[in-house]
Amino acid sequence: MHNEQYVNNSQDTGNIKEGGYRNMSRNAKIAYVSLVSLVGLIVFLVGLFTPAYDFFVGLIMGISCWIGSGILGRYWEIKK
Repeated sequence: MHNEQYVNNSQDTGNIKEGGYRNMSRNAKIAYVSLVSLVGLIVFLVGLFTPAYDFFVGLIMGISCWIGSGILGRYWEIKK
């Protein structure tokens, strides 16, 4: 009986359990993935051209942002 209620509730269009990221538009998902990639590029360039932090620190942080954007894009089913 409890399972039937859950199925009926999950079929509601107004139910919050339907998935948070599915409510976002495709363009918004692409924008977030691109923004994370851009942050990685900016972090890398700051490490390369300024004395704010070492080159290798900027490289590691940039690569981690790019990997994170790839994971996020794969999770949201965005093809680059």
